[in-house]
Amino acid sequence: FMLSVARLDSRSKDFRTLIEAFGQFKHNMPYSGKLVIIGDGDDKEGLLHFTKELGLENSVIFQGIEANPYRWMAKADAFVLSSKFEGFGLVLVEAMQSGTLVISTNCKIGPDEILAHGHAGILVEVGNIDQMEKAMCEGITNIYLRNGKLEAANEQVKKFYVQNSVRDFRKLIKMLS
Repeated sequence: FMLSVARLDSRSKDFRTLIEAFGQFKHNMPYSGKLVIIGDGDDKEGLLHFTKELGLENSVIFQGIEANPYRWMAKADAFVLSSKFEGFGLVLVEAMQSGTLVISTNCKIGPDEILAHGHAGILVEVGNIDQMEKAMCEGITNIYLRNGKLEAANEQVKKFYVQNSVRDFRKLIKMLS
């Protein structure tokens, strides 16, 4: 299965692009997996209706809120974030830490830096259904691409360990003093 974890809010998230891209992906690839969306929010009913309109109600699972999404991340074929904009995007770091391939929109702030400009995951344009579908295809079928991204992600995620952040923060303070 492919996984997304986020609040169901169309102001900052773009689940319609994700769902439509997943539908294209399922149509073009012999992928038997599902899209699991963990989260809740004001847009849930609209997204359920949109999923049904596309005929994907048996392929997209709205899981609701999960106390431990990491167990899902560790088993997913890919983690997909389809944000219009993000803050830091901690969920990307968590997915990388889980050893899961990350596909993310390249929205302002967060994904580009977290995914090392695309070396540690696949970045796509915000709202680009075709690019997201292509990223899903490549992430699942291209073992060399997948392994390279996972290896880079394993190294990149170390930058976000607490001890490394504290060390870097101390360096910054020394430099500014």
